[in-house]
Amino acid sequence: MAVFGPDNRGGRPLGAKTRLARKVFEDALKVWTEPAADGSDINRGIAALRMMYQERPTDFCKLIGSILPRDLILEGSMFSEHDDTALARLERTLALVQEQDDGEGEANGGASGRALNGRAS
Repeated sequence: MAVFGPDNRGGRPLGAKTRLARKVFEDALKVWTEPAADGSDINRGIAALRMMYQERPTDFCKLIGSILPRDLILEGSMFSEHDDTALARLERTLALVQEQDDGEGEANGGASGRALNGRAS
């Protein structure tokens, strides 16, 4: 068994994982911001989110909950530009997600304790 000294720590170089993660993030961002179609004003990321919202609203809400900070302070009205129908649909979807999580908790002996963002509450 080799003993590692201060000049020979073994393993990957310091920062290699961070550089790789940064490069993957940059590549994903590049794809995300490409136009969804030639001449389109909508990028692939927005198109994907809209498709997910239409086809799998529960997963859409889980995704949004997983990327939002745990404590979010909203200033002003972020929903002022949305119509009441869209807000009502969002409320129904959130209620369904909550019911689903509550049902999973009951199935597991009532110990779900998971919030929309997947973190224990």
